[in-house]
Amino acid sequence: MANQGVGQFIDLGCGMPTAPNTDESARAIIPDAGVACVDNDTVVLNRLRERLAKGRAGVTVVDGDVREVAAILDAIHLAAAMSLRTSLSAFVTYDKRLAAAAQEVGLPVLSPV
Repeated sequence: MANQGVGQFIDLGCGMPTAPNTDESARAIIPDAGVACVDNDTVVLNRLRERLAKGRAGVTVVDGDVREVAAILDAIHLAAAMSLRTSLSAFVTYDKRLAAAAQEVGLPVLSPV
């Protein structure tokens, strides 16, 4: 997909990191590709977070169950907004659940509902 210009990836049920993993494969073609790694196994999540601590900008780790797509997309949306926290003037959403979640993590929320 990266060969076709796709630069944003969601790796659902990513499992333990292997070589090459999704972000390495995508970045071999698109150096600034963004990847969200989603899994619900605590061992996998801890390993992914360890890798992030070593400087893997553009990679987001999301604790999520592949059967709960809306919750995963909400988590990715929040993670992206949190990375912009210093320059974010407002987190805009029409979804009350997402607005509440954004407020919970301290993001400035503008919600017309």
